[in-house]
Amino acid sequence: MGQQSLTPVFSKSFPANNLLDLSLVQDNDPNRPFYKPKYFMFLSMTQGITSENGQRTFDKNSRITIKTDSVKIFAFSNAIKAFARGAGATLGQFQIFADSTKSNFNNGVGGVMKMAFVSEFEQQTKNGTKKNIAISMKQGSNKPIGVFFSPAEAIAVATVFEFIANKCLELDFDSRNISVGSVQQPPAQNIPQQNVPQQNFDEQSQLGPSQGMQPDPNMGNNPFGDDVPF
Repeated sequence: MGQQSLTPVFSKSFPANNLLDLSLVQDNDPNRPFYKPKYFMFLSMTQGITSENGQRTFDKNSRITIKTDSVKIFAFSNAIKAFARGAGATLGQFQIFADSTKSNFNNGVGGVMKMAFVSEFEQQTKNGTKKNIAISMKQGSNKPIGVFFSPAEAIAVATVFEFIANKCLELDFDSRNISVGSVQQPPAQNIPQQNVPQQNFDEQSQLGPSQGMQPDPNMGNNPFGDDVPF
């Protein structure tokens, strides 16, 4: 299976000092094994550079890409939110690993371990220190590259990640043609109409309490009786 069998579904980029991107793709390979989902995601990081004309851009040749699934993205989002809320030590470090020797989406680069992780650091400012959340990726023995967000921005990024992961689950669920909760209606039956004397509306409205509907004294206040089914 190669990249020619993939169809892009949705992608969200987060440009900062470097470029963070999460893409949802569809696998159209007819020989795809049954245990592999039809929809999955690519998490990538691209290093920012300054072009010759002085403009800020991104070097596509430095891109680090990890193929991942919705469960790992949910976990990664939880880690981002935990660090943003000051509970990173409580939840613990979470990392996404990928061995490019086992993937067909490595652009010819083999034998390299890739990793994505979250951390926090204090930045010195004129008014003291500022807390930043770093989402970083690392390939082989190279130094990690990452993007830095304020805690509020980091939580927003994690929320977008969860949105894309949810869509990945929904699409994969729908692709399996599963029907949940559908009930077939019973066939209609032709019931003969009985000749019931019609009663005038004014006569019904004039019925007193003793002439109208009376509750069954055996039922009491509970319509289900003493044996409540729930």
